[in-house]
Amino acid sequence: MKTMFKIAAVSAVAVAGVIALPSMASAQVAIADVDQAVGQSNAFVLAENQIKLTHKAAFDQVTAARAELQKLYAVLDTNKDKQVSQPELDAAVAAKKPEIALIDAKNAQVNAAGQPIAKARAYSQEQIVGKLEAALKQVMTTKRLTLILSPQAAVYALPAADVTTDITNALNTLVPQVSITPPANWQPGGAPAAAAGAAPAVPAPAKPAPQGR
Repeated sequence: MKTMFKIAAVSAVAVAGVIALPSMASAQVAIADVDQAVGQSNAFVLAENQIKLTHKAAFDQVTAARAELQKLYAVLDTNKDKQVSQPELDAAVAAKKPEIALIDAKNAQVNAAGQPIAKARAYSQEQIVGKLEAALKQVMTTKRLTLILSPQAAVYALPAADVTTDITNALNTLVPQVSITPPANWQPGGAPAAAAGAAPAVPAPAKPAPQGR
């Protein structure tokens, strides 16, 4: 009797699933990579180019300091495997090697030089992301969508279901360009999307940590 009950229960679930299908089938679903949509927008590309030109001196300082950091870490890499392990770092700290203080100083230099870059980037991205909801609504209305999923949330999707480029096009209309100069006393109001290509300007380890090169 238990076996029969289990089979009946499974059948009931299967029927319920079949009954639910029409409502799902009537839904128009698409997928989109929102970070990519922002990152390939005209406003984002223009802002990144402007930031590189405006803050060229800061970029040069960061690049030079990072190159010196690599040389300092190479000294701590005693087994020459091109990475600084925790034991190697601990040994350097215990031995009070001068490279430790120099690494701290260089990291501070990288962070200081990178602040105007990071702030300009955050401000420009915030303006674009501020128009993202409107862009999504525009695409959903135009394509008569009821749901947009991230690519990671979809089990399988045909290329035609991807509306990332449509969102980018909407952003290009809604926000063709943005400013990279924040107002006085401006602070990031939230966590802007990590748009494609927007790698953090500054790695900020408080002290030297194991890292590959």
